[in-house]
Amino acid sequence: SGNINATSYAAGVVLMNNDDDDAIAIRNCVNNANVTSKRASGIAAWVTGGTVIEHVVNNGNITGSISANGIVNRIAGTVANAVNNGTIIGEGTEASSGIASILTGATTFSYCYNYGNVTTKADNPNSTAAGILGQTPSAAVTLSYCVNYGDITAEQSYAAGIAYSLYGNVKANYCYNAGVVS
Repeated sequence: SGNINATSYAAGVVLMNNDDDDAIAIRNCVNNANVTSKRASGIAAWVTGGTVIEHVVNNGNITGSISANGIVNRIAGTVANAVNNGTIIGEGTEASSGIASILTGATTFSYCYNYGNVTTKADNPNSTAAGILGQTPSAAVTLSYCVNYGDITAEQSYAAGIAYSLYGNVKANYCYNAGVVS
């Protein structure tokens, strides 16, 4: 709990594992800290290599001068049973979301819930706001049983209740948006 302030990447639980040959698991973790950085996340900043994130909750408010995310900024792997309750404010040129910003490889999302409001402020086509997922640059993604309840606002760019900027092999099953999108 408390406040985490950094100048580059910052996260409430795990900062970074960007080694594609070294998968990690982040399970049963809760972040109650407010996180502020260029790229800020409630649980993990940058994790790849088939990382598993499950049974996690972010309660902190997340502010990023480039991007902000309730659970993870960049990921390749699995996100399951993840909940974001914090307010997300992205002030820069990358996607911000309740759960994840950018996929670096194939990723599966299941039973992910965003309750926090997500706002992006930059006048840039990549400064998108989304309830669950921001961008999937050519990575396969499956979204199952994901729900957004928070209001999603892109002050000068694009917004989506569930996911924005989907490229590649995308499957969405039983997803629902209840938030206002503007």
